[in-house]
This record gives sequence, structure tokens and C-alpha cells, in this order.
Amino acid sequence: MPIEGLKEECGLFAVFGLEDAALHTALALHAQQHRGQEGAGIVTLHEGQFQTHKAAGLVSDHFSADAGGFNLDGDRAVGHVRYSTVGGSGLENIQPLTLDTRFGPVALAHNGTLTNAETLRAELLEQGQIFTTRIDTEVILHLIARSSAATFVDALQEALSRVTGAFSLLLMTEEAIYAVRDPNGMRPLVMGRMGQATLFASETCAFDTLGARWTRDLEPGEIVLVDAEGPTSQRLPGAGPERFCVFEYLYFMRASTVFNSRAVADVRARGGLAARSPFGAFGSAMGFGRDPFFEAAFGGSVAGGGGGFAGGGASQGGRVGEWSAFGGGGGVGKSTSTRTVMINGRRATRTTTTIRHADGREETFTDEHVDEGFPEGGAGPRALGGDRRGAGGDAEGRRRLGGGFGY
Repeated sequence: MPIEGLKEECGLFAVFGLEDAALHTALALHAQQHRGQEGAGIVTLHEGQFQTHKAAGLVSDHFSADAGGFNLDGDRAVGHVRYSTVGGSGLENIQPLTLDTRFGPVALAHNGTLTNAETLRAELLEQGQIFTTRIDTEVILHLIARSSAATFVDALQEALSRVTGAFSLLLMTEEAIYAVRDPNGMRPLVMGRMGQATLFASETCAFDTLGARWTRDLEPGEIVLVDAEGPTSQRLPGAGPERFCVFEYLYFMRASTVFNSRAVADVRARGGLAARSPFGAFGSAMGFGRDPFFEAAFGGSVAGGGGGFAGGGASQGGRVGEWSAFGGGGGVGKSTSTRTVMINGRRATRTTTTIRHADGREETFTDEHVDEGFPEGGAGPRALGGDRRGAGGDAEGRRRLGGGFGY
């Protein structure tokens, strides 16, 4: 049975050391729903055992008090939203994948595509290995399980030395959570903190939803291990030049995400300006240098319609291209606060984000989640979805920070 078609875009999240890990993971996956709508899954660890909930469709359809997605126990979790592809939509292909190994149970979530997965799969099948899915991610699990290395991290390094292509990975064992970016850094992965807990996600918008604090981006070829002693870092062998995928900025990422010190909304705005200026302006403005790929991408697909980028952040609505939360677009920083309020007699969680610009201006955005259908007294935003408004509530104050799925 061959591996299915390419699946370039998925969303990842993991948390270590946080009560109600499944709830927070579901909310973070919902914030990254734009990265995959075919299916979602969460695996938690409780008393040495994995608890799993997977379903086809949207996070909000299956991860709620009624659907049972929040009933998973444990203070650590790994979650995944899967991009729609041609074929292979069975439940068995929804991640995170799990496997019992001599190192104990392992859960794995993967964003990217392994270019030599078919070759490795054929080799493993020849050796008698049984596969239960049609996705390339399973190859990594079997390579880890078959390794003769003394420790799990050595087995992980050995397995990843055999694969080629793009991968950002989150793995969970009984002792730790591991976050990995491929040596060329093709796909994003960021690290954050929420109290004493450590978090990982594909995009910073997941942290904004939870009120967590971004700490840093993972470097290309980096492995970050988080256990009871805290995080440690090491490198994969053979790190190459960074080759971050430009379509993350142009298409995949939510406009409010910041990666590599660049606000996605700002990159898209500059892309629209580049479509109206001589080729090469965009690359120079962003510090990439002159790049024929940027010239072709913006010249061909945006020319004649560059206002979508310069004026409104592609097709995502609002005026996201007119501000930037970080350097390069006039913004100098942002702050986020979360509190419980009453709206029409119902409890809700209100998250307020303030963008501070270099010229002294401030813009405030409010995200309200009404707490419906959840136990009384619970903490945190309980309903998925929401509306974002400027502080003044007028047309000038309104901004949409992302596209689709109620953002």
C-alpha cells in the first residue's frame, strides 16, 4: 500500500507540566485550525499510560465536554491537526501516531514531508515490518523502534539521520517531550512558557490564545528535550543552510503569527508593495537578498492584485497588512492579558492584546469566548471560536488578525 500524496501543512502543539493539558491542547489546535481541517488528535500521558482521542473534521466538532476530547487525563499532551489531502482520510492516518517500543510508549506528531519515505518503507517491509497507516510519519516511528541505540534520544537521532525532507516533530515518551526541526528548518516550530509549563507549537497564535508567553523559535537541526528537570537542547548532525518555506509566510501561517522575528501580516503587506515595485524590493526589504523565487512568486501571483497584500493581508479580511507587532513594520511590541467576564448573563473569557507602535500609537484587540456547555467553576476559555474587535468597536478600530474558522 503506497504512501499517500503530499501533506505539506499540519499544525502541532505539545505541553509539559500543565493541569488540564488536553483542554489547553484543544484550544491551541483550534487556534491553528487553518493548518489542517481533515482531522485532529490529542494524546496525553497519565500514570504511565497514553490516553488518545482522534476524530475526522474540525477541532470544535470533536473536542468539547460532550464529545469527550477534554476528558483525557494528564499534565502533558501532544496534539495535531491534519491538512486535507487526496485519499488516506481514514482515522488510522490521523496523528499523533503511537507505538510501543523497548523505550516505552512513544507518541509522534509530524509537520512536513519525507522525500525518501517510500524507499525507507519498502526497505522496512522487506525486513518484515508491518505498517498500519499510509503516511510517511510512521516510517520515523519504526526506525526509532528498530534502533539498537542505548537511549531514546540516540535512537531518535539515528532515525532522523536516515530521513530526508521537511520535518518538524513533537514526540512524547513516559519521561519527556521532544521537539525537533529538520536541519534546513523548512517548517516552523516555536517554544513558549505558561507558568512553569513548557509549550511547543507550529505558530505563536497558539500561545496568544492561551495567554502563554513565546520564548524562542527552535533552530534548524535542534532537538529540545523537556522533562521534570526542565528543557535541554542538542543538535542533529549535519545541519545545513536554512531553507525556510516561503509559503508559510505567504499562505500557511495565520496573519497574527510571528516567526523568525517577522510578523506574518507585515511580510504579506511588504509582498503587496513588492508587487508594485521593481523586482527584488521584497527580498531586500525583508533581508533575504535578491531571490528569483520571491520575484516570480510575487510578480506572477500578486501583480495586478497586490492591494490584497498591501491593503488587507491577502484574502484574510480587515487591514492586517497595515500594522506589525514586531520590528520592520513600525510595531515595537505587544502585551496580552486574559480575564473572566460576564456577557449577557453568561460567563466568558476575554483575551486582550495591545499592539504598541514606534510612533506611540496603540491598538487593542479583544477575543471573547463564551463558556457554554462546560462544568461550572472551570478555568480558562471553554468554547471555541470568537470575534476580534478594536477597543473602540468602530470600523476604524476593527481588525481581523487571521483568516477563516471564526478568527
